[in-house]
Amino acid sequence: MSNAVSAKRIVLAILGMALAVSVRADVMLVTGNDYPPFTDQDLPDGGLSTRLVQAAFAATGAMVEIHFQPWLRGYRATLNGDFAATFPYVHTDQRESEMVFSDPFMNVDTVIISRATQPLDYASVASLQGMALCRAQGWGLPAAIRDGIDAGIIEVVDAPQYTSCFRMLLAGRVDFLLSNNLQWEVQAQVNHLNPDDFHLATTPVQRSHHYLIAAKTPAGKAIIEQFNTGLARLKNNGDFGRIVRGYPTLWPEEAED
Repeated sequence: MSNAVSAKRIVLAILGMALAVSVRADVMLVTGNDYPPFTDQDLPDGGLSTRLVQAAFAATGAMVEIHFQPWLRGYRATLNGDFAATFPYVHTDQRESEMVFSDPFMNVDTVIISRATQPLDYASVASLQGMALCRAQGWGLPAAIRDGIDAGIIEVVDAPQYTSCFRMLLAGRVDFLLSNNLQWEVQAQVNHLNPDDFHLATTPVQRSHHYLIAAKTPAGKAIIEQFNTGLARLKNNGDFGRIVRGYPTLWPEEAED
């Protein structure tokens, strides 16, 4: 090999490394799968929440790289500083003790799904006496449900994935699972579930919000402030509503105003 050719290859290699550095993402985020329509790597743009989060950071001029991991692993990796933040999460006291929360960017009504042959309609925690709940690994629970578990009113059966809960419910291994009407509609489509096999309670257990969360560090607080700035810009210029309206199965009133 001539010195000229060798030198040319070295120059090209250096240019390649420089290009890789130049396009490296400013913000590394992690989320999870199996949570349609909000997050799943098989959904358009990785889900509605993923699209919104990317757009919020883009509004601040930041490039985002999204990773998909099991929920619990991604949460712990964020705590360890491997990722700048994770999403979408609802508020729990434990998470508040460990994480910084962004401004809310979605409203979520948590509802009970049971078998159509044994329907459950939520009135209070007492109405779930002796019932078994399927909980996917890494998922938080509404305060009322946690209180029912602590009081021995509700039994918990853990599952590795959220889709497993539907199979367990149909098999009679549990009595109900928690969802929201948006998620349920998409889950039914994606997993070819027959809606007639399930009963969706009309009274929600809780109305909560989705947040971007980061570890309680100076860097974590800075990334949350950056996201909040971008989110405000999306809402002020109308892009937030356009993104929500343009996503399958969603309507503007289902977003956080």
